[in-house]
Amino acid sequence: MNKQFIKTTATLFIGMMLGTVTIAAAAPEVFQASIAKLKIVVNGKEQKLKNSPLLVNGTTYLPVRDVAGLLGANVDFNKGTITIAQKKVQPTVNTIESINGRDLVEILGKKYPDFKISLSNEGLLKLGDNIIHLTVNDDSTLNVTPLKDSGFISKSDL
Repeated sequence: MNKQFIKTTATLFIGMMLGTVTIAAAAPEVFQASIAKLKIVVNGKEQKLKNSPLLVNGTTYLPVRDVAGLLGANVDFNKGTITIAQKKVQPTVNTIESINGRDLVEILGKKYPDFKISLSNEGLLKLGDNIIHLTVNDDSTLNVTPLKDSGFISKSDL
C-alpha cells in the first residue's frame, strides 16, 4: 500500500507539473505601452500619422502602413506576411544647363547690380556673401543647375 501511495503521488505530481507548463506556455505575454508623442518629418516636411506610435520598454514602434505611405510605398498583409514595396515612380529628367563664364557673370551682374561677383577658372562663384561651386564641363562651360536650384537664376534668365 505504501508503494501504491508513492506511485499515485508521483503520477499526480508529474501531471500537475506538465499541466502547469502547458498553461504557462499558452498564456499571452503582457506588456505595458504608452502612446509616443512624436513629430514625424519626411523630406523636411512635418507629417501626421493616422495611428499613434507606441513606446514599449524604451523602444518606439511606428505603424508600418502609415510610415510606408509617407515614404511612397505600398503595404500588403497576406497569410501572416507583411510585404512592403516601393511604388513605381516615373523618373524625372534633369536637363543640365550650361553657360560660359563671361555670359554668366554678365547675367548675374544685371540681375544683382549691388553684389560683388567673381568667378574662378575652377568654377568657384562668389555672389555677394554667397559662395557657390559650379561644375566646369569638358567644353569649359559651367553647369548652372546649383544656381537654378538655389533660386539665384531661372531658366528665363538664360
